[in-house]
Amino acid sequence: MLVFKKLNSLNVKIITHLKEKLWLKIFVGMLTGILTGILLGSDLSLVNRNVAQLTTSWLVMPGLIFINLLQMIMIPLICSSIILGICSAENIENVKKLGIGTLIYFVFTTFIAVTIGIALSLWLEPGKSTIQIKNTTVNSNIPSPTEIPTLDRYPELFMSFFPKNPFLSITQGEMLNVIVFSILLGIAILSISKDLSKPILEILNSVFQISMKIVNWAMALTPFAVFGLMSKAISSIGVELLITLGVYMSVVLLGLVSILGVYSIILIFLAKRNPIGFFSKIAGLQLLAFSTSSSAAVMPVSIQTATENLGVKKISRSLSFLSELRSIWTEPLFTKQSQQSS
Repeated sequence: MLVFKKLNSLNVKIITHLKEKLWLKIFVGMLTGILTGILLGSDLSLVNRNVAQLTTSWLVMPGLIFINLLQMIMIPLICSSIILGICSAENIENVKKLGIGTLIYFVFTTFIAVTIGIALSLWLEPGKSTIQIKNTTVNSNIPSPTEIPTLDRYPELFMSFFPKNPFLSITQGEMLNVIVFSILLGIAILSISKDLSKPILEILNSVFQISMKIVNWAMALTPFAVFGLMSKAISSIGVELLITLGVYMSVVLLGLVSILGVYSIILIFLAKRNPIGFFSKIAGLQLLAFSTSSSAAVMPVSIQTATENLGVKKISRSLSFLSELRSIWTEPLFTKQSQQSS
């Protein structure tokens, strides 16, 4: 009888944690998704392949809806957040100080991330690992590496940051152009009188609150989204290929651990915060990023996590997501190594 009471108490604690901890829900969804993907995969051959594909196509639906919802709301959320953040600085001088500090931090952390990425890639060469199963090359159609612009192309590259038609940039999802337009619009609104800017700021605040409400609705799907996405990915790729990609996955994890170490040092010496407490508050966000592999989908959740879990002010929140851009730096090196090996 005592054993049953202890089990019941443990069950209640687990259910309570699952209700309160988003990261735990995501973790459980990820684990169950991996197990389901293995059971439905071709490695074990427990389920007919057509039946397995049909099953995973239904299981992945919450994940696709989740990503589409976040991508749908990303533009209005980010635009309103940037403009409100800049206008909350109250004057142009504060914006200049914030811009210079953000630029220095961005360049510094990006330089470290690039250095770690290049060092690990050149040292371990994950792109040269043979990705073959049963004599069939899986990654045979690798896209050509991005052409490095010459010195005379840099003015043209710089001018491309400024959109000729911001609405076209919005419809095409050109985030850098949208960000530049939003920053300029925020500075312009801050430069006019408060009587003139008050109506547009009230509208933008309403847009931001509405966007965050939709993000909250999407977050209710998170565990099911992660479960479906992982089930689909594992059943399609297969365990054997995952083992073959072990070198690449190990390099990625080693790089992530290195980055966590760098951010821990920044948190301790610059932000004067406990890294363990900080990372525990963003654990759900990190697991979501790992399972979806979509910066666009995670970006709205990043803003929500920063404001609700970390208590970041609007002025800091508006530029916090710029660190997402550094993720594209090390991709060409891996692509080049893969081409050399093939």
